[in-house]
Amino acid sequence: MVVHGSDLGVMLKVTFSAVRSAEARLMGLRAAGLSFVACFLTGVGAASENDGSPPWAMGRQLVDLKTASCPVGPVKRPPENLPLRFSALNVSEISGPALLSGLVIAGAWELSSDTRAFGGLSGLVETPDVGLLAVGDNGIFVRLDLDPLTHFPSGEAQIAPLRGENGAPLTAQRDRDAEGLAFRDGWALVSFEHNHRILAYDLAGCGLAARGVELAHLATRQPGVRLRPNLGAEALGLASDDTLWVGLEAPGKQGAIMGRVGPEGILEAEQQTRPPSMHLMTGLDQKRGLVAKLFRAYDPVRGNRIAFSVSDRSGLRAEGRLDTSGPVDNFEGIAIGQNPQGGTRIWLISDDNFNPSQRTLLFALDLVN
Repeated sequence: MVVHGSDLGVMLKVTFSAVRSAEARLMGLRAAGLSFVACFLTGVGAASENDGSPPWAMGRQLVDLKTASCPVGPVKRPPENLPLRFSALNVSEISGPALLSGLVIAGAWELSSDTRAFGGLSGLVETPDVGLLAVGDNGIFVRLDLDPLTHFPSGEAQIAPLRGENGAPLTAQRDRDAEGLAFRDGWALVSFEHNHRILAYDLAGCGLAARGVELAHLATRQPGVRLRPNLGAEALGLASDDTLWVGLEAPGKQGAIMGRVGPEGILEAEQQTRPPSMHLMTGLDQKRGLVAKLFRAYDPVRGNRIAFSVSDRSGLRAEGRLDTSGPVDNFEGIAIGQNPQGGTRIWLISDDNFNPSQRTLLFALDLVN
């Protein structure tokens, strides 16, 4: 958003006044510790998931889409190596001011490059071959390799354009503004927030040269909200039953809207959660029996404020807040991964909006309970 499996492993590697009162409330939170569990657990008017008809599931369509995403014959274009600088941040500068429950910060980096196309990273996933995959607002895939021993960035990275069904890179801004990302069985699913749709990329077949074929087109009118340019499917998650869930940046009357994609592009089982005041939903991931959600708020006085949570079927597992008292930026991507001990690692990545005053930050946080 602009603000104001071995074969699979090989393919991917070849190929990521009111202000003052608000500040007073925030200081109160710091004094009292974490006390915003209800921000993420309060569901308002959530529809039943058992409505008598089977939900749309993406797995039923991928066989038909495979040939279109990775056709036989055309030369598969390998991704370009991305010269990327990883500047490690002092973890203590983050963990001190951060409000964390159930998480510890394992590592943090600022990413920078002289490659003009790099930046604007929003959607993020950890792939099974020990890597991170991200999409960017300007229509790019970015792949970050992880060290198999530390599960930290190895320093190797690749970049490639997001392509349309004709094989050409997406160039029009309304078509290429990628925001959400989900991954399953070698398929990358990407949501876009101007031309509101979800494209599927067969990375197992063609790596980062895969073509994007339409998996779903989201209706402009959704329950309780209307999708507008730059206020659409900001977050994307794929549940274990192959149903696809979208988190909308466009706010509902009673909170942030998240719903299951239906066959006509209408969100079903629609839920509204109450994030902290003025926060909008920007990230979602579902993996390892967990659901991770990310919210962001911004104003010129207080800057970026970030809130995120991790939950399972039994309820809240972990949560956190970040603000300008420590390193922070416009975090829009959250991903569930694995740390070297086999536990759960939560990744956060920020969208620098191609603004020289902003940064691309990557945080790794490990679940401790």
